[in-house]
Amino acid sequence: MSRTPFQIQRAVVHALFMREMKTRFGSMRMGYAWVLLEPLMHIGVMTAMFSLRGSSQVMGVDTPYIIMTGIGPFLFFSKLFSLGFGAIEGNRSLFVYRQVRPINTFVARFIMELMLFVIGIPLITAILWFCGYQFPLGNILEAILAWVLLFIFSFGLSLVAGCIGYRSRDLTSIAGVIQRPLYFISGIFFSLSMLPESVWPYLLWNPILHAIELGREGLFETYSAPMVSMNYLAFCALASVTIGLMLYRLDWRNMVAS
Repeated sequence: MSRTPFQIQRAVVHALFMREMKTRFGSMRMGYAWVLLEPLMHIGVMTAMFSLRGSSQVMGVDTPYIIMTGIGPFLFFSKLFSLGFGAIEGNRSLFVYRQVRPINTFVARFIMELMLFVIGIPLITAILWFCGYQFPLGNILEAILAWVLLFIFSFGLSLVAGCIGYRSRDLTSIAGVIQRPLYFISGIFFSLSMLPESVWPYLLWNPILHAIELGREGLFETYSAPMVSMNYLAFCALASVTIGLMLYRLDWRNMVAS
């Protein structure tokens, strides 16, 4: 019995997903534990810094939860964006098989990061809850919508990064140049309302800041995020994935043939 094209593509993505998991965690002594340790280290350091300033809450929410809802979405974006640059080169040998398409590698990496996010956030929330930290639960559907738009935005940018990385390996170094300032201006360890209003117009160009603030506003009942917009985040997500797919369509045959 022959398989349908969908079944073939699903099998290819599954095989690439397992390969990515083995490559990402198979050679590490700490293995899968690092999925939790990395954000927990960020949370621990930032919480300690807030404590030194005599601050333990932001808008009625314990600081560790503020950091968690900042670093979690940012790491998702950051890792998918970075992996996108090497997606073509790292899987080039697989393209000799006609069932494997370059976009399968992006989808496999997206699913891997999505799975780690979906598992990691609830586990870290549970760990913080057992440590005695509490938060007033709000409208979780708003938080989920903001995160879904961030996932789409990140996938689109990973496609753009993959096409850029394919055209010029020298440009792959810009991933770090872009991500370093984004770490400090995306609201990982601050709320927009904590900053002077004069800097808001500049920071609000950053869609990651919108996703993080909207996620907090939905997740925490007492949290208020001024000026951020779900519509702007949706526009950025749509633009990102549209540009990514257009660039991919221009190059995918050359990616397979090269």
